[in-house]
Amino acid sequence: MRGICISWKVVPKTESVVLLKLTSSCDVIGNNHQSVLARVWCRLYSLLRSQVEDKLGREVSQFTLLSYKTQVVAGTNYFAKVDIGEEEVVHMRVYKDLKQNLSLHSIQHPKAKEDDIAYF
Repeated sequence: MRGICISWKVVPKTESVVLLKLTSSCDVIGNNHQSVLARVWCRLYSLLRSQVEDKLGREVSQFTLLSYKTQVVAGTNYFAKVDIGEEEVVHMRVYKDLKQNLSLHSIQHPKAKEDDIAYF
């Protein structure tokens, strides 16, 4: 089965925005596409945790991906629901441009675990 493996390079930019770049793909044995995508995004969100903490103005006790949706534009928007602990949830919008660079666009907070992920 063809899957997704990633390597990334963290590039500091102004205003504490981190860009990430997907640079490779490989065969993945015994995994379906959705579980591979979930693992990839969990890693990316872990890298973006400090960016979310900067936007919130405080540290969070956990950073767990609950669900995500995608929107194809001139690139791709990824909307994610993330549990940050203390019964708090944020929604994140991550943009991937046509050159595969990713950046944290914005967050919505506070959100409830029951809230649907919607465009913002």
